[in-house]
Amino acid sequence: MSAFASNKVEQSIEIYDSIINDDPRRKPYLWQRGLSLYYAGRYQDGANQFETDVAVNPNDTEEQIWHLLCLSKMEDVGSLNKARLQKLKVGNDRRPIMKLVQKLFLGDDNTELETERTLIEVATAKSDNNNAGAGNRFYASLYLSLYYESLNDEKLSQQYMTNAIETEYARSSGRRDPMVDVAKVAVQRRGWGPTLSSPNAIFFYLKYQQLKDVLDDCLREISAYDSFYVPKAAPLIFCDNNPRNYRTDYQMLFGVCLASTNWFTENEDACGDCCVIGVIVVIVVVIVVTAFAFLW
Repeated sequence: MSAFASNKVEQSIEIYDSIINDDPRRKPYLWQRGLSLYYAGRYQDGANQFETDVAVNPNDTEEQIWHLLCLSKMEDVGSLNKARLQKLKVGNDRRPIMKLVQKLFLGDDNTELETERTLIEVATAKSDNNNAGAGNRFYASLYLSLYYESLNDEKLSQQYMTNAIETEYARSSGRRDPMVDVAKVAVQRRGWGPTLSSPNAIFFYLKYQQLKDVLDDCLREISAYDSFYVPKAAPLIFCDNNPRNYRTDYQMLFGVCLASTNWFTENEDACGDCCVIGVIVVIVVVIVVTAFAFLW
């Protein structure tokens, strides 16, 4: 899925099609092709791919869900409720989190709202006790986003897809999970983030607004000729595939700015307005250099 993971969705479809042309017997095992077709907007072809897959793998819950997603986007179906009438029959998933996801998409037993609330609680949990918990947060967020997408609720879909790729699972232990690539591609294909050369660089963009808020506070304090305190915030992830697995927080990023401002307040009379400009330049340089160093 390297082409898909790099947001080269159409190219990935060409690769899968060439594999099928060489050996048609492999088509039922190319579930990744269905994901590519979905994000290429070829929903009928995607539904056909997942239907073919389930014929040889009748216990794959996720194939059933993606089949429903494709159907819900087709003009002659048009909604998740109508797509449910054509659901594929599969076995039960052994993963508790996927049992909930399956229940949500199928709308079983008139408990759809209750199931939705349960998944929201998992997705928005503030901490994880173990790797399984981190994975649960990711999958709950991912499939909540897709569920809302099937309901044409772009705001909630964006919110939970963004949450999915910010989980610890997506940033570390689950980085090789193909579904993490799906989340990153979804953010880019839906226009919720920039198209970057490194998929992991999307983390920098997702933290941009938080970074901007801190910077604005700094500039206001600097312009008031006063020292300031940079609040400790959640880790700012620049590029998780960096060999050093680099992480920093806002205090570290703006440490040089803090030092410069403290120096300015101690030498205010001697420096005047020119020092304000100097400190602002330092801030801009720190941000630009750090971004280029760890994104590319």
